[in-house]
Amino acid sequence: MATQALQVVRYGFRVVDGPRLGRAVAMAYSLDPPPSAEELERLARGWRSYRTWVSLHLRAMLEDETGEIGR
Repeated sequence: MATQALQVVRYGFRVVDGPRLGRAVAMAYSLDPPPSAEELERLARGWRSYRTWVSLHLRAMLEDETGEIGR
């Protein structure tokens, strides 16, 4: 990702997150490299009404795989 903080502001969706959400989305969608802010915005349109829950589950999936938060 180009920036440390990812911000998607359009469509009432704002995510301020380090690179973890991008890595989680990359893992879930088999993307390499992680999505840009524009790509994440496009993907997140499909999550509308559930974006918070989707983000939570994606982050939990990443933590299960990497254990990086619990270190």
